[in-house]
Amino acid sequence: MLLRKRAIVAAVLSLVIFSSSVSVLMGIGEAPRSFLGNEDVFVISSRGTASVINSRIDLSLADRLLDLEIAEVASSEIFSFSEIDGNAVVIRGVDFSDFMTVEGAQLLRGTVPAMGDLDGALLGHRLAQRLDAGIGDRIPLVGAFDPSIAEVEIKGMIESGSGVDDELIVSLPVAQTLSQLPDTQASIIRVIGDIATLEEMFASGTAKFSVYDLSIERSEVAVGSSVEVSFLIKNWGDADGSAEVRLVDTATGTEILGEAVEVKAGNSEQVCVNFSSSAVGEHELTVFLEGDLPQNISGSIEVRPPFLVIVAPEIIPEYHAVIITVLDHYLSPVSGAEVTIDDNTYFTDDSGRCSADPIAVQGAYNITASLEGFEPAYWNLSVVDSESIPPEAVIETIDLQVDPSVVKVRENCTITIIVQNLGNSSGNGTVLIEMGGIPFRWQFVELDSLEVEIVNYSVSFSTTGHRTFTSGAFSRTLTVESTYVINPDIVQLLLRYGSAGSIDPSRGSLIYNTAKISEGNILIVIVSLAVLSATLVTLGVSIAFMKEINDNIRVVGILRSIGASSRQLLGMIFKESLVLSMPAAAIGLAGGVLLALAIDASGRLIAFGHVVSPLLDPSYLFLAVLGSVAICVGSSLIAGLSVSRKVAIRMIRGTEEDICTGPSIEELLRDDA
Repeated sequence: MLLRKRAIVAAVLSLVIFSSSVSVLMGIGEAPRSFLGNEDVFVISSRGTASVINSRIDLSLADRLLDLEIAEVASSEIFSFSEIDGNAVVIRGVDFSDFMTVEGAQLLRGTVPAMGDLDGALLGHRLAQRLDAGIGDRIPLVGAFDPSIAEVEIKGMIESGSGVDDELIVSLPVAQTLSQLPDTQASIIRVIGDIATLEEMFASGTAKFSVYDLSIERSEVAVGSSVEVSFLIKNWGDADGSAEVRLVDTATGTEILGEAVEVKAGNSEQVCVNFSSSAVGEHELTVFLEGDLPQNISGSIEVRPPFLVIVAPEIIPEYHAVIITVLDHYLSPVSGAEVTIDDNTYFTDDSGRCSADPIAVQGAYNITASLEGFEPAYWNLSVVDSESIPPEAVIETIDLQVDPSVVKVRENCTITIIVQNLGNSSGNGTVLIEMGGIPFRWQFVELDSLEVEIVNYSVSFSTTGHRTFTSGAFSRTLTVESTYVINPDIVQLLLRYGSAGSIDPSRGSLIYNTAKISEGNILIVIVSLAVLSATLVTLGVSIAFMKEINDNIRVVGILRSIGASSRQLLGMIFKESLVLSMPAAAIGLAGGVLLALAIDASGRLIAFGHVVSPLLDPSYLFLAVLGSVAICVGSSLIAGLSVSRKVAIRMIRGTEEDICTGPSIEELLRDDA
């Protein structure tokens, strides 16, 4: 044999170091995840931060998740560092009740600080051993990022089986003081709740949509007239996709729109459609978004028939002719309208006017104007004694109308004022309309005795709110609403936080980026150390195998002299190294595992303030075995290639030492037999 069994010793020692170092390095690679605590929860952190220390997430997110019943418990947490007796300590600020529920930690001794106990703290049992601290001890803390000082009293000791066992748990206000974080933000939010919905909501590599900002231009529309309806579709996922949307008039069950909208990742698309209906009444327009996260958003609009407006005097003396004007809702004259006064019927001409017979009897009279397809109009007329009519001109407002009374931002509204000269003389005056007690519009009018005139203004407003208009003794209120329908809570949640992150594929129960400390840098360091370890092991095994082959150089020379090719020699070395590497890898792996367990039991390996446990994952161990075998075989082949060339030269030159040393041909033949 070219490789003797003693070569396995060097291989075993090298592989013990290799397998243990790999498991330790893998454990260090997982160390940043110790900040996440219990793995059976969702952990929310902000996107684009390399560390949970730098993560900033609004506390309002926790409230939204609870309000929407997506979360059963949401624990807002803040991280900071401090040094206690020379030990780097991770400080986690929490609401103690929520934290204990989410973490599932066991209280070993003491009590959990009550709500409002700002100075109380919980101590992880492993950290308690390192600090030699116990219940009742007071610990001064200095912030690692700001010279903020706080002092806490240990109220209880906990065990959770996670990195929390190496942490000091304090109240949120204390952690905010140490980290100088605003009281509206936290580092992470850990959630227990509807995990399936959250996983669906934040799955990576897919298109995710929200429908929002439903806009209906007007608050009401006449039968047969159209109004524009628009809404936005946002893709807050990280892949392009198609959103299936439907716009339905739920009052009639009519589908106004049904189509697939293509939206690129991170973009929004506006969808516009015209709505009209012949059905009078209130119509609720609902946009349905189909898919993994079905949503809907609704707004309403009033469909009303065209209506009539009567312009007539409010007061006339007895035996006085009555001139009545009928207008439509656009204040245009209406011909052929039927006007009824005290059971007498008249019809308007092309100018929208009709003249009623003089009324001889004093009293109150109802005037009605009607026309097919229009809402009727009504007016009250008072017939009085002619002597009660003032001799001078008296110009007064006899009616004030605001139509429509509810409008959208920038939608036009018509303010109509009807004025009459209530005196027996012609005269003039100013028609004034006030808004909120402040003059808003005014117009000069000149009227004959008992003449009626209509004054109107078209107004619109760019802000929402209520506006009260007054003219004379009349007052009307206009309500200005937002063009956009208020987005549902779930939509607000998705729009505000959905585009901020994605699920880490390495751990499916994490929202957004996994809380980590420069994971990219850690990965580079770990890979570099692993490559260095593998290189050193390869070098060590190669040296051992090189020595073995050099010790048997006489054998190699004889084999070459009797016609053995380099390929045959390498084949022989390959078989022997494979046979030797299998037990070497097994023994080395076992020794490496035992060494890793010893490191774990010592509790001395600490990274990021947490005790690091070597990762003994079966898949990694299997790869370590394969790597060990590959290192042994590769090292022996490298040594064989080097020696085969050297031996050929020696065989050509020859030396006395070469002739006198090494096994005889009989011994070689006996070994082969």
